Parts: sequence; C-alpha cells; structure tokens
Amino acid sequence: MRDLLLLIFICGCSDYQIFAKGGDEAAGVGDTAAPVFDTEDPEPDPDTEEPVGSGSVSGRICDPSGSDWVVNARVWVEVDGDGDGVMETVIETTTDADGRFVLEGLPSGTWEVHVEKGSFSTTFFVEVTDGRLELADEACLNPDLDIAVLRGSYDAIEELLDSLGLSYDLIEQGGTTQLDFLRDADRLASYDIVFLNCGMDEDWLYTATGTVTANLVNFVEDGHSLYASDWTFLAVEAAFPAAIDFYGDDALLFDAYGGDDGTLQANVVDPTMQAVLGSAVADLHYDLAGWVMTVGAQSSTEVLVRGSPVSLWEPHPLEDVPLAVRFEAGAGRVVFTTFHNEPQITSDMELMLREIILSL
Repeated sequence: MRDLLLLIFICGCSDYQIFAKGGDEAAGVGDTAAPVFDTEDPEPDPDTEEPVGSGSVSGRICDPSGSDWVVNARVWVEVDGDGDGVMETVIETTTDADGRFVLEGLPSGTWEVHVEKGSFSTTFFVEVTDGRLELADEACLNPDLDIAVLRGSYDAIEELLDSLGLSYDLIEQGGTTQLDFLRDADRLASYDIVFLNCGMDEDWLYTATGTVTANLVNFVEDGHSLYASDWTFLAVEAAFPAAIDFYGDDALLFDAYGGDDGTLQANVVDPTMQAVLGSAVADLHYDLAGWVMTVGAQSSTEVLVRGSPVSLWEPHPLEDVPLAVRFEAGAGRVVFTTFHNEPQITSDMELMLREIILSL
C-alpha cells in the first residue's frame, strides 16, 4: 500500500492546496510483454491506459454557510494533456446526493479544481502524483455574489438566504423605492441575482411597465438570474410572455389568482431536487388562497415540480399543474415558483427553495 503524505494549507474558507508525495514504489506501468529482440518498452496506448503518474482526487462540496452539502455541482480540471501549455482537455464530474465527487485520471502535476453551481463557484489547487487523494476538508461555495431582494408582503426569501450565509441588499416597500430600482437599468445590472418576493409593490405595472420589462429582459439575457414567486408572476409574464402559460387570460391582470389554500403532495420532476429530498414526492403547503395558477409551459421551459389535483376557488380541480419551473433566456436563467417561504412552510418546501437559490 502506498504511503501518502498530505500537507494541507488552508487559505480562507475554501482555498487550499493538497500535496501528495508517493513512497518508494515505482510509477505503475503496464506489464505488456515485449519480444526478446526488442530493446525498448512499448509505448502505452493513451486511449486505453492512464498516463504514468496519474491519480484521482475526491472530496465534498458544501454550501456557502458550510452547513449542508451541494448536489449536482459541476467539478472540473482543465488539463494540459501534451505539455504545450494549452489546457485542451477537461476532466469533470458532478457531486452526488452527499456532495461528494471523484476526479479520475488526473496527470501528475499541480491543477486548479473548479466548482460551479448556478451563479456560485469556488476553486482550489491540488498536486497529484500517482495514487488517490482524499481532501481532508470540504470546499464551500463562495458566498460573494451581488444579490438584491425586493421585500414582499407574503414571501421572505431573504430568510433562506440568511440560512445559506449569503449577503444581499433588501429593497424596501413603500413609496417608489422598488419602482426606482426596477427602472434603473444600470443599478439592476450590478447584481448577479435578483429575487422578487410575492407581495412586492406593483406600482410599476401602472407607471413604468415598458421600462421595467425591457430592463428585466436585458438583465437576464446578459447572464444574470431572476427568481419570482407567486404574485410576482406579472413581471415574468410581461418580460417573457411565452415561457409559462398562466391560468386564465394572460392579458388580464390578476386572472391567474385562483389557487385554494391547503396542502398537496407534489411530484418532484427535477432529478437534483429528488436527490436533495431523497424522494420524488414533496408536501407543499399554501398558507393563503389566491395563489397564482399555471397550466403549462413552452417546450424549452423545464418543469421542476408538478401537482395533482390542484384545487381552485372554482369547483373543478386541475391535474398535473406545473408548480415550479425554470427557463433560460439569452445567457441567464429565470425560476418561478407558485409556493414560497411563507408561514407553515414544510421541510420539503424549504429544501427545494434552498436548492433553487443555489441553482440560480
């Protein structure tokens, strides 16, 4: 068994280096037999054999707070395969339900490991010889993003941001504070993620619809992320009218406000959410009636969670209703949920909302 000496240097929350030094054993080489008259060993086939001195690195990725593991984060290394200084090969994997990853077949040398989940990322360095290295400490996603939250009357996504160790600017209700924020394109564009809480001010609908809509479209298409819950569907409908089919007449304000209060068991469609929950079903609680109903989505919109039957104020419930969806526009992404961080939130809802935050 090869003896490995691990020297770990911690730099901040997630920057560290791992150095591995092998014992006295020689690097592993294939035992291919050569003819007796052949004076040189045969060259290894790069398509079937790992490079001499290659190794693997394993570890775990945690959320910015360090309190939980991150599922389905991309982990990769860019490798200079032929020694010409150009990183032309990517070795990559994703984290599992426990935040674990293994990068196999890394050539000997010092490599920068990249981790990415939505808008969140981190990097660290490892030095590889031949053998298997397991990181002694987890690597946490960097919390340093620019985030804005528009305060709402019925949603408080900022409480979940707090639990994830994320800082944010809270844009208060009242007067024209939120309206001024949404119609200031430069200020909006200074944020990586913007959260629209259910019950935010809606005066923009009557005074600056065109300006706000254009700003939101540009914000997302330029590579930023937008989250909207429940009654803030109007912002998504105005900016991206084809992405989601809301209940009723989309041209009429508030026509989609038809969901009844109560609890339902939803089908979790998104594989990452299933891994987070450890289940393909989730209990959702709607504290108040009048939540926004969706009935469909365009083919490029990904449905994350569905529910049946969904009760309406009207007598006939709906079947297979999208309850949370995600879509891309340009270089950015949008997530809309009919449920949100409200009183009597279930543990399933909290886990799904935390996953949604990290996926933005």
